[in-house]
Amino acid sequence: MRQQRVPMQMTSAAECGASGAAQRDMLMREINRIRHSGARCGSKGAFSPAGDLTWNTKLESASAAHARSMASYDYFSHTGVDGTSGGIRARNSGYDWSKWAENIAGGQPSIREVVADWVHSDGHCANLMNPNMREMGLACVKSNHAHYGTYWVLVMGVPR
Repeated sequence: MRQQRVPMQMTSAAECGASGAAQRDMLMREINRIRHSGARCGSKGAFSPAGDLTWNTKLESASAAHARSMASYDYFSHTGVDGTSGGIRARNSGYDWSKWAENIAGGQPSIREVVADWVHSDGHCANLMNPNMREMGLACVKSNHAHYGTYWVLVMGVPR
């Protein structure tokens, strides 16, 4: 059965606190601060401090496509309505990866809150702390008609 698209009035990503150079820098500082500190990721174990992630616009594009899809079709999953994974979405955005990881979240009103929630989720925390990851892109979409209201997607990768 095909999922039905919900009527949607999207607001700008700036309202999620995730767009523009200043917001992007704040997001990167927050994630890299966590990476520099090391973290205990529950069942995934303890992670030593890791190096900085850098911004990649192709990963941002892949993140935006998935965030828009989740908000538009009112669902919450790493698998797209078309069956794609984060790796396929990254490739479709022109990012040639050797490794990738994706974090999603819904409902958080700010960068600090979404990053804090990811740190408290074993798998998402392990993705953030993966020392092999080198680049990232994030997008946030708000919808007045979707269940979570705010949809966040972070895609990290290692270029080939």
